[in-house]
Amino acid sequence: MPTPSAALPRELDFAVDRAATPARMNRAMLYIVAWLRRVESVQPDFLFAIEQLKGIGLDRLNEVLTPIFLDAEAIATQLATIQAAWLAGDPLEQLLAQLDTQVTARLADIDASVAHQLAAQNIAVAAQLAAAAATIAAVPTRAERAFITGSF
Repeated sequence: MPTPSAALPRELDFAVDRAATPARMNRAMLYIVAWLRRVESVQPDFLFAIEQLKGIGLDRLNEVLTPIFLDAEAIATQLATIQAAWLAGDPLEQLLAQLDTQVTARLADIDASVAHQLAAQNIAVAAQLAAAAATIAAVPTRAERAFITGSF
């Protein structure tokens, strides 16, 4: 079984060199600071990962909602035309009934399409979030790294 000092680097091993001179202490502190800087430099940038996920989610929503918005805009134009004709007093009862049926059917198609597209996007975003969470969970905490490296 190795001695506790066998796991320590030479700069920190007081069992080997017991001198407590300022120069010796400065070397020990410089070693610790350099080690901490190395550890901090390899930590993942969680904020960057979160921003990437937000961007992906917003892009997916934009892909789904833009066609829906354009369809709704076209329907609004059709409805404005129908309203203008109705206000002008033209005999449109039969035409209005036909258009109402067509508009209702089109809105039902759009609702079904939106539901399908949103469900597919939810699955894709959930998979991406799960992958990101797994990546983040795979990064050991400082306590775990200390345990693994034996530097408590």
